[in-house]
Amino acid sequence: VQYHFRSRSVLLQRSLSGAGYNNTFPYSWGGSSDIDLMADETGLWVVYTSIPNAGNIMVSRLDPGSLDVLQSWDTGFPKRSAGEAFMICGTLYVTNSHLAGAKVHFAYNTNTSTYEYTDIPFHNQYSHISMMDYNPRERALYTWNNGHQVLYNVTLFHVIQSDG
Repeated sequence: VQYHFRSRSVLLQRSLSGAGYNNTFPYSWGGSSDIDLMADETGLWVVYTSIPNAGNIMVSRLDPGSLDVLQSWDTGFPKRSAGEAFMICGTLYVTNSHLAGAKVHFAYNTNTSTYEYTDIPFHNQYSHISMMDYNPRERALYTWNNGHQVLYNVTLFHVIQSDG
């Protein structure tokens, strides 16, 4: 839904064909987390799943003007095994838990349609993350963590590989 706050009206709405809803495939913490909208430096994204893809996380890039799906990727990662997720520079990062001791466990790069398992510790001081989103303007990760809004600054590195 594209909503205009000043006029308090819906400007545009689109359905996401085949997407699970009503807690069909939520993140591991539950809640109404079937469909997750995100924005990063490269665009507007929706993270969801459907019955045909057996509950694996789907990522679709949306046209922000029309809300049409431009391209979709099946990451192969089961959404019910994910604590939360966020997009940075076209890459989806997934935590393995919403509780203390969580790690950024999986990354799916939409530019190359490749994935890797990661092992990046994620400090979760209040023990229950139920929302996580990246703000590309501030280069910060915002979380809602057991009643607390927590901000994590993100530093991006460009890795240069050389032969030899």
